Amino acid sequence: MNESQIDLIEPDPRRRPWLVPLYASAITATLLVAPMCFLGNPSGHDLQPHLASWMDIRGQWGEGIWFPRWAEWSNFGFGEPRFIFYPPSSAMIGAALGSILPWKVVPGILFWLGLFAAGVCMYKLASDWLVLRQAVIAAVLFAANPYNVIVIYYRSAFAELLAAALFPLMIWGIIRIARGEWKRTPLLAVVLAAIWLTNAPAGVIAGYTLIIVLVVCCGLRRDVRPVLPVAVSVAIGFGLAAFYIVPAWWEQRWIDLASMISADGNPERNFLFSLNNHPDFLAFNWIVSGLAVSLMLLTGIAIALNLKRRQMRSDVCWPMAVLALVSSLLMFPVSTILWRHLPKLQFLQFPWRWLTVLTVAFAVLVASAAPVKSKFLLLVAVFICAAAVALAIKVKWAGHDVPTVAEKFASQAGYFATTNFQPIGSNRFALEENAPLLRKVDESGDQVDADELKLQIDRWSVEQKIFSVTSRRETLLALKLLNYPAWQVFIDGQSGRAQSFKGTGQVLVTVPAGNHRVEVSFRRTRDRTIGGVISIVSLIVLLTVTGTIWWRERSRKFRIT
Repeated sequence: MNESQIDLIEPDPRRRPWLVPLYASAITATLLVAPMCFLGNPSGHDLQPHLASWMDIRGQWGEGIWFPRWAEWSNFGFGEPRFIFYPPSSAMIGAALGSILPWKVVPGILFWLGLFAAGVCMYKLASDWLVLRQAVIAAVLFAANPYNVIVIYYRSAFAELLAAALFPLMIWGIIRIARGEWKRTPLLAVVLAAIWLTNAPAGVIAGYTLIIVLVVCCGLRRDVRPVLPVAVSVAIGFGLAAFYIVPAWWEQRWIDLASMISADGNPERNFLFSLNNHPDFLAFNWIVSGLAVSLMLLTGIAIALNLKRRQMRSDVCWPMAVLALVSSLLMFPVSTILWRHLPKLQFLQFPWRWLTVLTVAFAVLVASAAPVKSKFLLLVAVFICAAAVALAIKVKWAGHDVPTVAEKFASQAGYFATTNFQPIGSNRFALEENAPLLRKVDESGDQVDADELKLQIDRWSVEQKIFSVTSRRETLLALKLLNYPAWQVFIDGQSGRAQSFKGTGQVLVTVPAGNHRVEVSFRRTRDRTIGGVISIVSLIVLLTVTGTIWWRERSRKFRIT
């Protein structure tokens, strides 16, 4: 019996200790983040925005706001509704880590956690049909794949890394349900909810990935019955995440959504090897393109080797092969019509984000095709190591990102928003960086003489602005705050109306003559309440389903005994 045949023998489960994949995943994660211990944090595209979110949330926790919605210090202190639209998981984990650790080590810790989770989840997917050695290889390949290196060193996309780590577990749940194990329904629901609560683009990709895997599995088994439990999982998963999804869906009409798909961020200008974009986008695109094509070629070779050795397990390798094909096609212009018409696909902005799916297939198929001592596996290992070293050499290592953002928060100067969650009518580029919290203006928004005006700020917190106004005549006040429908104005306890300055979108409040107390509060909108109720109901349903499954399994084992 040759080595390749030995690798296909399913080992005794007692010989598959969890310590091996845990150690392998931990070592892989440590090796990838180790350069940060000596060179500092890589200055990725999104590092400063993530740091700002963590520090903003940490500050709001100090005020007793445990689930923030408004980013107070964005736009130089004018704020923005970022936390309504950006999934909360990664930002809250970052804030939690920053509460107990120095901010400069938080990025590295968060990256380590994402890579470790990626290895563990991939092992769970691969260990069902591969021997221990190959399953561990799959875990290492997935954690160390070049796209993760790009995500860490070039993009600092913490949320995307954490969400991508869960994809193998989601696919494992779908395949298990397709095999008739409907008891995996609660797990799949939780994983889907976790992905959506971590990264919205990953949530869109997860939805399409789920459909592809389910269709392939049902087609191979010629059985459509798994559609029902998977649909139940999707319903419960969306319900669990409804406290985020419902407000983000409903309130998107209150922000300039079109700006999120700018000319540079249009999917049709970001296909692999694109030549039609800003130079900075093109330079990064070609780096990603080279690695993507390399991964496609290696995955193709792995499929060929599996076919040659007749190792294409129908319920595993074929879904992986289809995922590899579909994700690869979606990165090229041939898929333009899909990007234009499939729901929400265009909001991914960058087609190469489908590397999240391709790397799952890559890890499983390579580990399945390659015996431990094969030349092909050696080739893959050399490629991954060479890619990691080449990428690390070109990284912008900078130690100033963390202190720069921390200084902005310490000085309460705020920071320039790089995200696109601007309320309709606002213009972040026209905001005055050192604007006072309150000032008297005329109808055009220009500051005017305020000698006869007395202002006293009683409270100026994240979600509540309270001040007293004394004036002999009606006064128009401009607040250092962007107008948003959730802001409610009260004058002496009576509901008022917030206006918007056309040039910037900041809040304008008209106060009658006399002595008045003005309160501007960030209210709980109806969509937030509805989303919260749906999540509570879904949690109850999930616990009920889980308890029912557990009771039936326990009763069945008792009868057998």
